[in-house]
Amino acid sequence: MSIKEYLKQYRKEAVDINKSIKAIEERIQTLRAMQERVSSNISIVNVQKTPNNDRIADISMKILDLENKSLLKIEKLLDLQEEKGIEILIDTIDKELLKTIMYERYINLKKWKDVAKGVNYSESYVKELHGEILKKLRTFSYF
Repeated sequence: MSIKEYLKQYRKEAVDINKSIKAIEERIQTLRAMQERVSSNISIVNVQKTPNNDRIADISMKILDLENKSLLKIEKLLDLQEEKGIEILIDTIDKELLKTIMYERYINLKKWKDVAKGVNYSESYVKELHGEILKKLRTFSYF
């Protein structure tokens, strides 16, 4: 397998995990908004157990469950990065600009246009630099 294929395969898996994390985080935000609406309907005088109090507890438990799922997905993403040696691979690059391009693309999982914007170069030039990086990495690694 070439280094290009290796990184492409890793990135696809990492992006899929990252999308799952973002979906969970969006659901948590939705539940928090619901929780606020329900809790604002509870009067200060009403301290007895009510359906609204039960609903808040249910939402709170669901939020905790989703937060735990999110943490597990984050751990899975970090484990994948470690297993594939992505940061170690990036650390073999000597120029900071090239290292930044790789870090943004493969650790922060940014799209090419966002990587290019972050380093103030055109997308086509960043992709050209990426190609050069891959050629250099072939000489330093087992690919």
